[in-house]
Amino acid sequence: MKKLLIPLMLLVLSGSVFASLGFSFGVKPLEIPVDINGSVLDENEVVLLRLGTALIPELRVELLGGYDKITEHEDGIGHTFNMWTIGASGYYVIMNPANTVCSAGISVLYSKCSGEDDNIAKPLVKSILVYPVLRFDYVIPGMENIAFFSEVGMRYISATKDYVAVETDYTSFDFWGSEHILGGVYYNF
Repeated sequence: MKKLLIPLMLLVLSGSVFASLGFSFGVKPLEIPVDINGSVLDENEVVLLRLGTALIPELRVELLGGYDKITEHEDGIGHTFNMWTIGASGYYVIMNPANTVCSAGISVLYSKCSGEDDNIAKPLVKSILVYPVLRFDYVIPGMENIAFFSEVGMRYISATKDYVAVETDYTSFDFWGSEHILGGVYYNF
């Protein structure tokens, strides 16, 4: 809950700034690589802030950014991860029936995760994520400024774990969908 509270507060406070510029502002949770163990990729969710605009009615672009710090305790050892992600998305509107928008697009993200176990540095994981997706935006009648969306498509991940001069690489290309049915929410100014 705490992860969503801060982005939602920023959403409310930014309303007056973007009101006259035709922007949208919202949140989008996404799984980000935090560790590579052999051929297994460990991921944690980061809530990304998204700032979007429509360059023309059929073409929308978004800037994405997020940071999260997670502290976990397992077997008496404290694990701390610092994760940050930046990226951009572009979508072309395919269909626009009443209260729904269907668009095809791509998201490109760069993420970095570092951490420590009881003050012992953990490996640095850097990754590039590419998502060619179909996106479905839904608007509740009478509340046209608030939109919810879901995404489905493919996901390409290229991650590198750098630890004491030894690099471990991980690459995958697989089917992907929003972690929850609701992939995100935004407000149109």
